[in-house]
Amino acid sequence: MIWAHRFDISTYHQSSYLEKERDVLTKNGCHQVSFGHLTSSLLADQSFKPDLLITTSYTPIDKLVEFPWFKDVKAIIHPNSGYDNFPENILEKLPPIFVGNKIRAQAVAEYNLTAYFHFRGRGRSGNSPGFGNTHQLAWDRKMLVNPLLSNSQSLVIGYGCVGKIVANTLMAMGQKVHIFDPYVNVQGKIREDDLIKFSKLAEMDQVFVCCSLTTENRNFLNKKFFDCLKKDFLIINAARGELIDLPALLSALKNNPQAQAVLDVFPQEPYDLESLKGHPNLHTTSHLAGVHPALEQGVLEFIAAITQDFAKGGLPLALAQHTVLKPVTKV
Repeated sequence: MIWAHRFDISTYHQSSYLEKERDVLTKNGCHQVSFGHLTSSLLADQSFKPDLLITTSYTPIDKLVEFPWFKDVKAIIHPNSGYDNFPENILEKLPPIFVGNKIRAQAVAEYNLTAYFHFRGRGRSGNSPGFGNTHQLAWDRKMLVNPLLSNSQSLVIGYGCVGKIVANTLMAMGQKVHIFDPYVNVQGKIREDDLIKFSKLAEMDQVFVCCSLTTENRNFLNKKFFDCLKKDFLIINAARGELIDLPALLSALKNNPQAQAVLDVFPQEPYDLESLKGHPNLHTTSHLAGVHPALEQGVLEFIAAITQDFAKGGLPLALAQHTVLKPVTKV
Protein backbone atom coordinates (compact mmCIF):
# COMPACT_ATOMS: atom_id res chain seq x y z
CA MET A 1 0.00 0.00 0.00
CA ILE A 2 1.40 3.38 -1.05
CA TRP A 3 0.00 6.66 0.23
CA ALA A 4 0.99 9.92 -1.52
CA HIS A 5 0.17 13.32 -0.05
CA ARG A 6 0.61 16.87 -1.36
CA PHE A 7 0.39 19.95 0.88
CA ASP A 8 0.29 22.68 -1.79
CA ILE A 9 0.53 23.31 -5.52
CA SER A 10 2.51 25.81 -7.56
CA THR A 11 0.83 28.92 -8.91
CA TYR A 12 1.33 27.89 -12.53
CA HIS A 13 -0.86 24.80 -12.18
CA GLN A 14 -4.31 24.94 -13.75
CA SER A 15 -7.43 24.30 -11.68
CA SER A 16 -7.73 20.77 -13.09
CA TYR A 17 -4.19 19.79 -12.15
CA LEU A 18 -4.87 18.04 -8.85
CA GLU A 19 -7.38 15.71 -10.47
CA LYS A 20 -4.86 14.86 -13.19
CA GLU A 21 -2.17 14.18 -10.61
CA ARG A 22 -4.50 11.99 -8.57
CA ASP A 23 -5.26 9.96 -11.69
CA VAL A 24 -1.55 9.58 -12.52
CA LEU A 25 -0.64 8.52 -8.98
CA THR A 26 -3.48 5.99 -8.82
CA LYS A 27 -2.60 4.46 -12.20
CA ASN A 28 1.03 4.11 -11.21
CA GLY A 29 0.67 2.25 -7.94
CA CYS A 30 -0.62 4.61 -5.25
CA HIS A 31 -3.52 3.15 -3.29
CA GLN A 32 -4.26 6.36 -1.42
CA VAL A 33 -3.82 9.93 -2.66
CA SER A 34 -4.60 13.00 -0.55
CA PHE A 35 -4.27 16.76 -0.66
CA GLY A 36 -4.43 19.08 2.31
CA HIS A 37 -2.76 22.25 3.47
CA LEU A 38 -0.57 22.30 6.52
CA THR A 39 -2.99 22.56 9.44
CA SER A 40 -2.67 21.66 13.10
CA SER A 41 -5.57 19.20 12.87
CA LEU A 42 -3.97 17.36 9.94
CA LEU A 43 -0.57 17.15 11.57
CA ALA A 44 -2.09 15.93 14.83
CA ASP A 45 -4.08 13.19 13.07
CA GLN A 46 -2.46 9.92 14.21
CA SER A 47 -3.79 8.12 11.15
CA PHE A 48 -1.88 10.50 8.83
CA LYS A 49 1.01 8.30 7.64
CA PRO A 50 1.89 9.03 3.99
CA ASP A 51 4.71 7.11 2.31
CA LEU A 52 5.41 9.82 -0.30
CA LEU A 53 5.23 13.58 0.02
CA ILE A 54 4.94 15.77 -3.08
CA THR A 55 6.33 19.22 -2.33
CA THR A 56 6.81 22.68 -3.82
CA SER A 57 9.16 25.51 -2.92
CA TYR A 58 6.47 26.71 -0.49
CA THR A 59 6.27 23.48 1.52
CA PRO A 60 7.76 24.19 5.00
CA ILE A 61 9.94 21.10 5.25
CA ASP A 62 11.76 22.47 8.30
CA LYS A 63 8.46 22.40 10.21
CA LEU A 64 7.35 18.97 8.97
CA VAL A 65 10.44 17.18 10.24
CA GLU A 66 9.40 17.93 13.83
CA PHE A 67 6.30 15.75 13.67
CA PRO A 68 6.47 12.05 14.69
CA TRP A 69 4.82 10.76 11.51
CA PHE A 70 7.54 12.32 9.32
CA LYS A 71 10.06 9.61 10.23
CA ASP A 72 7.92 7.10 8.33
CA VAL A 73 7.92 9.11 5.08
CA LYS A 74 9.94 7.02 2.63
CA ALA A 75 10.61 9.66 -0.06
CA ILE A 76 9.89 13.22 -1.16
CA ILE A 77 8.99 14.01 -4.76
CA HIS A 78 9.98 17.59 -5.53
CA PRO A 79 9.10 18.52 -9.15
CA ASN A 80 10.67 21.94 -8.56
CA SER A 81 14.43 22.37 -8.43
CA GLY A 82 17.10 23.62 -6.09
CA TYR A 83 17.99 23.55 -2.44
CA ASP A 84 16.08 26.64 -1.35
CA ASN A 85 13.45 24.89 0.74
CA PHE A 86 15.70 22.05 1.90
CA PRO A 87 18.03 23.71 4.42
CA GLU A 88 21.37 21.96 4.48
CA ASN A 89 21.27 21.59 8.25
CA ILE A 90 18.24 19.26 8.03
CA LEU A 91 19.14 17.29 4.89
CA GLU A 92 20.42 14.43 7.02
CA LYS A 93 17.00 14.19 8.68
CA LEU A 94 15.16 13.88 5.37
CA PRO A 95 14.30 10.82 3.30
CA PRO A 96 15.51 10.71 -0.34
CA ILE A 97 14.35 13.74 -2.32
CA PHE A 98 13.65 13.23 -6.02
CA VAL A 99 14.21 16.60 -7.71
CA GLY A 100 12.80 17.75 -11.05
CA ASN A 101 15.61 20.06 -12.16
CA LYS A 102 15.46 18.81 -15.75
CA ILE A 103 11.74 19.60 -16.20
CA ARG A 104 12.38 23.34 -16.52
CA ALA A 105 16.04 23.34 -17.52
CA GLN A 106 15.61 23.82 -21.26
CA ALA A 107 13.03 26.59 -20.85
CA VAL A 108 15.12 28.49 -18.28
CA ALA A 109 18.25 28.13 -20.41
CA GLU A 110 16.36 29.49 -23.43
CA TYR A 111 15.22 32.46 -21.34
CA ASN A 112 18.85 33.23 -20.47
CA LEU A 113 20.03 32.90 -24.05
CA THR A 114 17.13 34.88 -25.49
CA ALA A 115 17.90 37.75 -23.11
CA TYR A 116 21.56 37.52 -24.05
CA PHE A 117 20.94 37.67 -27.80
CA HIS A 118 18.42 40.47 -27.36
CA PHE A 119 20.84 42.75 -25.57
CA ARG A 120 24.13 41.65 -27.12
CA GLY A 121 23.06 40.75 -30.63
CA ARG A 122 20.32 43.27 -31.41
CA GLY A 123 20.78 45.94 -34.01
CA ARG A 124 21.45 49.47 -32.86
CA SER A 125 18.18 50.60 -34.39
CA GLY A 126 16.23 47.89 -32.56
CA ASN A 127 15.79 45.66 -35.61
CA SER A 128 16.58 41.96 -35.72
CA PRO A 129 20.30 41.25 -35.28
CA GLY A 130 22.27 42.55 -38.20
CA PHE A 131 19.38 42.92 -40.66
CA GLY A 132 17.93 46.11 -42.03
CA ASN A 133 14.21 46.81 -41.76
CA THR A 134 13.44 46.13 -45.40
CA HIS A 135 11.72 43.39 -47.39
CA GLN A 136 15.08 42.46 -48.85
CA LEU A 137 17.40 41.26 -46.07
CA ALA A 138 20.47 43.46 -45.86
CA TRP A 139 23.17 42.01 -43.65
CA ASP A 140 25.41 44.63 -42.05
CA ARG A 141 27.58 43.58 -39.14
CA LYS A 142 28.11 47.21 -38.17
CA MET A 143 24.50 47.22 -36.96
CA LEU A 144 25.36 44.77 -34.19
CA VAL A 145 25.95 46.10 -30.70
CA ASN A 146 28.95 43.75 -30.46
CA PRO A 147 30.67 43.28 -33.84
CA LEU A 148 31.60 39.65 -33.05
CA LEU A 149 29.85 37.88 -30.19
CA SER A 150 32.60 35.28 -29.95
CA ASN A 151 35.00 38.03 -28.85
CA SER A 152 33.12 38.58 -25.60
CA GLN A 153 33.50 36.65 -22.35
CA SER A 154 30.78 35.17 -20.16
CA LEU A 155 30.64 34.12 -16.53
CA VAL A 156 28.22 31.25 -15.86
CA ILE A 157 27.47 30.82 -12.16
CA GLY A 158 26.29 27.27 -11.52
CA TYR A 159 26.97 24.29 -13.76
CA GLY A 160 23.83 22.27 -13.22
CA CYS A 161 21.07 21.43 -15.70
CA VAL A 162 20.60 25.06 -16.80
CA GLY A 163 24.20 26.22 -16.56
CA LYS A 164 25.41 23.37 -18.76
CA ILE A 165 23.04 24.29 -21.58
CA VAL A 166 23.93 27.99 -21.40
CA ALA A 167 27.69 27.40 -21.18
CA ASN A 168 27.77 24.77 -23.93
CA THR A 169 25.73 26.97 -26.28
CA LEU A 170 28.05 29.92 -25.78
CA MET A 171 31.16 27.78 -26.16
CA ALA A 172 29.78 26.32 -29.39
CA MET A 173 29.78 29.89 -30.73
CA GLY A 174 33.48 30.15 -29.88
CA GLN A 175 32.95 32.33 -26.85
CA LYS A 176 35.25 32.20 -23.82
CA VAL A 177 33.15 30.93 -20.93
CA HIS A 178 34.23 30.94 -17.29
CA ILE A 179 32.31 28.66 -14.92
CA PHE A 180 31.94 29.25 -11.19
CA ASP A 181 30.63 26.25 -9.29
CA PRO A 182 32.45 25.07 -6.17
CA TYR A 183 30.69 21.70 -6.34
CA VAL A 184 31.67 20.40 -9.77
CA ASN A 185 34.85 19.66 -11.70
CA VAL A 186 34.67 20.96 -15.24
CA GLN A 187 37.04 22.45 -17.78
CA GLY A 188 37.06 26.23 -17.57
CA LYS A 189 36.08 26.25 -13.91
CA ILE A 190 37.17 29.18 -11.75
CA ARG A 191 39.31 27.73 -8.96
CA GLU A 192 38.96 30.59 -6.49
CA ASP A 193 36.45 29.93 -3.71
CA ASP A 194 35.27 33.55 -3.85
CA LEU A 195 34.23 35.26 -7.08
CA ILE A 196 35.71 38.56 -5.90
CA LYS A 197 39.14 36.91 -6.00
CA PHE A 198 38.71 35.96 -9.68
CA SER A 199 41.35 38.04 -11.46
CA LYS A 200 39.40 38.25 -14.74
CA LEU A 201 36.09 39.34 -13.22
CA ALA A 202 36.56 42.85 -14.63
CA GLU A 203 36.77 41.35 -18.15
CA MET A 204 33.36 39.65 -18.07
CA ASP A 205 30.87 41.05 -20.56
CA GLN A 206 27.89 39.12 -19.27
CA VAL A 207 26.98 37.11 -16.17
CA PHE A 208 24.47 34.26 -16.19
CA VAL A 209 23.12 33.26 -12.77
CA CYS A 210 22.17 29.57 -13.00
CA CYS A 211 22.72 28.17 -9.50
CA SER A 212 20.52 27.03 -6.64
CA LEU A 213 20.07 29.12 -3.53
CA THR A 214 21.89 27.84 -0.43
CA THR A 215 22.69 29.26 2.98
CA GLU A 216 26.18 30.07 1.68
CA ASN A 217 25.33 32.10 -1.43
CA ARG A 218 22.44 34.31 -0.32
CA ASN A 219 23.17 37.86 -1.61
CA PHE A 220 26.65 36.82 -2.71
CA LEU A 221 26.26 38.97 -5.83
CA ASN A 222 26.63 42.20 -3.91
CA LYS A 223 28.21 45.66 -4.13
CA LYS A 224 31.75 44.27 -4.10
CA PHE A 225 30.87 42.01 -7.01
CA PHE A 226 29.18 44.71 -9.10
CA ASP A 227 32.02 47.14 -8.44
CA CYS A 228 34.38 44.66 -10.12
CA LEU A 229 32.38 44.36 -13.36
CA LYS A 230 32.72 46.32 -16.59
CA LYS A 231 30.71 49.50 -16.95
CA ASP A 232 28.49 47.93 -19.61
CA PHE A 233 27.93 44.55 -17.93
CA LEU A 234 24.88 42.40 -18.64
CA ILE A 235 23.56 40.20 -15.83
CA ILE A 236 20.71 37.71 -16.22
CA ASN A 237 19.07 35.98 -13.26
CA ALA A 238 16.32 33.41 -13.76
CA ALA A 239 17.49 31.26 -10.84
CA ARG A 240 16.64 32.63 -7.38
CA GLY A 241 16.05 36.23 -6.37
CA GLU A 242 17.96 36.08 -3.10
CA LEU A 243 21.21 35.30 -4.91
CA ILE A 244 21.46 39.00 -5.75
CA ASP A 245 21.56 41.91 -3.35
CA LEU A 246 18.85 43.86 -5.19
CA PRO A 247 19.58 47.34 -3.71
CA ALA A 248 23.26 46.88 -4.65
CA LEU A 249 22.29 45.91 -8.20
CA LEU A 250 19.95 48.89 -8.55
CA SER A 251 22.74 51.19 -7.38
CA ALA A 252 25.17 49.64 -9.87
CA LEU A 253 22.67 50.09 -12.71
CA LYS A 254 22.13 53.73 -11.75
CA ASN A 255 25.88 54.38 -11.69
CA ASN A 256 26.44 52.52 -14.97
CA PRO A 257 23.75 53.56 -17.49
CA GLN A 258 25.26 51.32 -20.18
CA ALA A 259 24.83 48.22 -18.03
CA GLN A 260 21.77 45.98 -18.34
CA ALA A 261 20.08 43.53 -15.97
CA VAL A 262 17.36 40.99 -16.73
CA LEU A 263 15.55 39.57 -13.69
CA ASP A 264 12.87 36.91 -13.58
CA VAL A 265 13.15 36.30 -9.83
CA PHE A 266 13.18 38.54 -6.76
CA PRO A 267 13.96 38.38 -3.02
CA GLN A 268 10.25 38.33 -2.18
CA GLU A 269 7.55 37.14 -4.54
CA PRO A 270 5.24 38.35 -5.82
CA TYR A 271 7.35 41.48 -6.11
CA ASP A 272 6.08 45.00 -6.72
CA LEU A 273 7.52 45.46 -10.21
CA GLU A 274 6.04 48.95 -10.42
CA SER A 275 8.57 50.07 -7.83
CA LEU A 276 11.40 49.22 -10.24
CA LYS A 277 10.20 51.33 -13.18
CA GLY A 278 12.64 54.11 -12.38
CA HIS A 279 15.49 51.99 -13.68
CA PRO A 280 15.44 52.04 -17.50
CA ASN A 281 18.28 49.50 -17.78
CA LEU A 282 16.51 46.95 -15.56
CA HIS A 283 14.22 44.53 -17.40
CA THR A 284 11.87 42.28 -15.45
CA THR A 285 9.51 39.37 -15.85
CA SER A 286 7.58 37.69 -13.05
CA HIS A 287 9.01 34.20 -12.42
CA LEU A 288 8.00 32.78 -15.79
CA ALA A 289 11.33 31.64 -17.26
CA GLY A 290 10.63 27.99 -16.50
CA VAL A 291 6.97 28.07 -17.47
CA HIS A 292 6.30 26.51 -20.85
CA PRO A 293 3.32 24.81 -22.54
CA ALA A 294 4.54 21.29 -21.70
CA LEU A 295 5.48 22.05 -18.08
CA GLU A 296 2.42 20.58 -16.41
CA GLN A 297 2.69 17.42 -18.48
CA GLY A 298 6.38 17.22 -17.64
CA VAL A 299 5.60 17.37 -13.92
CA LEU A 300 2.99 14.62 -14.26
CA GLU A 301 5.38 12.38 -16.19
CA PHE A 302 8.10 12.99 -13.59
CA ILE A 303 5.76 11.99 -10.74
CA ALA A 304 4.43 9.00 -12.69
CA ALA A 305 7.89 7.57 -13.41
CA ILE A 306 9.00 7.75 -9.77
CA THR A 307 5.81 6.32 -8.28
CA GLN A 308 5.76 3.54 -10.87
CA ASP A 309 9.29 2.43 -9.98
CA PHE A 310 8.51 2.83 -6.27
CA ALA A 311 5.49 0.55 -6.66
CA LYS A 312 7.45 -2.05 -8.66
CA GLY A 313 10.63 -2.29 -6.65
CA GLY A 314 10.29 -0.05 -3.65
CA LEU A 315 12.75 2.69 -2.76
CA PRO A 316 15.85 0.83 -4.07
CA LEU A 317 14.51 0.73 -7.65
CA ALA A 318 13.39 4.37 -7.53
CA LEU A 319 16.81 5.42 -6.24
CA ALA A 320 18.52 3.50 -9.02
CA GLN A 321 16.46 5.16 -11.75
CA HIS A 322 16.12 8.79 -10.69
CA THR A 323 18.16 11.77 -9.48
CA VAL A 324 18.02 12.59 -5.80
CA LEU A 325 19.09 15.68 -3.90
CA LYS A 326 22.22 15.07 -1.86
CA PRO A 327 24.34 17.14 0.50
CA VAL A 328 26.93 18.85 -1.67
CA THR A 329 30.65 19.04 -1.03
CA LYS A 330 33.14 21.41 -2.57
CA VAL A 331 35.69 19.98 -5.01
